[in-house]
Amino acid sequence: MKLWISILGLGILVVGSVAALAIHYLYDTSRELSNQIYDPLPIIDSDQMNTSRQEGQVVQSTVQSIENLVMHHQSFTLLVMGVDRRSGDQGRTDVLMVAAVNPVAKSTWMMNIPRDTRTAILGANVDDKINHAYAYGGAAMTIASVEHLLGIPVDYYIKVDMEGFQQIIDSIGGIEVNNTLDFQYEGYNFPLGDLDLQGKEALAYVRMRYDDPHGDIGRNERQRLVVKGIMNNLLHIQSVFKLNKIVEAIEQHVKTNLTFEEWKTMSADYREALERIETENLDGHGQIIDGIYYYIVSDEEKLRITEQLRLHLDE
Repeated sequence: MKLWISILGLGILVVGSVAALAIHYLYDTSRELSNQIYDPLPIIDSDQMNTSRQEGQVVQSTVQSIENLVMHHQSFTLLVMGVDRRSGDQGRTDVLMVAAVNPVAKSTWMMNIPRDTRTAILGANVDDKINHAYAYGGAAMTIASVEHLLGIPVDYYIKVDMEGFQQIIDSIGGIEVNNTLDFQYEGYNFPLGDLDLQGKEALAYVRMRYDDPHGDIGRNERQRLVVKGIMNNLLHIQSVFKLNKIVEAIEQHVKTNLTFEEWKTMSADYREALERIETENLDGHGQIIDGIYYYIVSDEEKLRITEQLRLHLDE
């Protein structure tokens, strides 16, 4: 399967790299950053969660306390959420990616969940698009619904506000991407070839979906290009002042249940696993239900993905 670094980098690689840089420059700054973005998440509707576990659809509830898997050098699952908020709207998850990280196999299994995927929204007692779970109940309900959909526990999460994504790019002075699709979106022109993008332009670049002949797959590719551009710039940061601006952007727009000690352990002991990434697709088909478009995933496909996740965690 294809090996590449995708939007997971926005979570682990960008935040992790900034944490590592902060540790290098200012240890106290990195600890304070970790404290600011830490959020263990509340427990949601326990009765519904218990019912789902009895039906064999969820192994455990992530929103409850978990063992420090990273500190014990064990395999773990991670959900990366890119939340897009618009005026007067709590927001929806524009990006949902699940990863299974195995330090023994030194590899990471990773899959995007299409935003239109129809599933039960745990805690809201409704079937809807998976990206609407955030509007119903924030990160906790999104995590619970992903667990229900895939039949595996989510041990850790990283939530990135897409507006913060814009500020992070501005704080590093913009990025360069090699664009493969000529298009216009939100007042910006994106011709073919090398482009220098500032924050607002980059956000428009990754948001466009409907005019891409490859749909979400094409948008995921553009997200990958932007993350690669962010990483290239982060690797060449020499200024503590610029680092502080990046830290400030992350403080305001990133949340995670990873602790400072877990970040340190992950950056030291999980590096090889996070650099070797194997990707998978969640196969399905489009269907109109009550006038609304959904992405339908069969029970057989869900079982296939669940088995792959568990196999990778146990390797």
